[in-house]
Amino acid sequence: MAKKWIMSLFGGEKDDSAEVLAVLARNKTPIQVELEGSLIRFKSQLTFKDKAVVIAKPLSFTDQIKSGQHVRIRWPGAGRREMRLQVALPHFNLPNGSAGFVCKAPDGSSMPRRNHERYDVSRFSNLKLEVGPGSYRVLDLCISGCRVALTTNAHQIALGREVSEAVLLVGKESKIVFERFIPRSQLKGFIGCEFKVKQDGKSPRVLAQVLKSIETKQFDLLHGA
Repeated sequence: MAKKWIMSLFGGEKDDSAEVLAVLARNKTPIQVELEGSLIRFKSQLTFKDKAVVIAKPLSFTDQIKSGQHVRIRWPGAGRREMRLQVALPHFNLPNGSAGFVCKAPDGSSMPRRNHERYDVSRFSNLKLEVGPGSYRVLDLCISGCRVALTTNAHQIALGREVSEAVLLVGKESKIVFERFIPRSQLKGFIGCEFKVKQDGKSPRVLAQVLKSIETKQFDLLHGA
């Protein structure tokens, strides 16, 4: 029964964030931390007490973490599930002398689920985002967002504002048109964007084909597009 309960926390149907955090902290389970809006990822451990989540920074960590920023954590056995936490205190001295940061525990008992995977597409030079006259190399892609490389004409993209006429080009023949496209964050040469694909009959199909080709490692669509 105990084993079944633990498995329900780590990969089953039970979605209680407080219980998951307590188990991760008690067992000192290694977690994968991702700074939202960047490509920064690192392994760490957490402690959980009084609705606060304290995450240790790696010894070599030099990147800036800001209050209000979000991080995503994943853990062994979680599958595609993850937890999204908001940074409350960007620097905190741990009892062992190491540095860490403090996040707010998620409100409510429902743990966010990640219903998609983010795929690295940086090696595909014929996958480009066009926003007005600007063209951007796509670094990673999922069903609801992407990250693009920051270039000299990046001033044309205003963070937090919906962008009109954004199109993702797949080679010379295919394109993905967006109903809504919003740049959400910028960090160290990258812009993280959120989008909703236009339901025009073609764009959702092209996006699905691109993601499937990456997932199955059949790159004909991307290499030959």
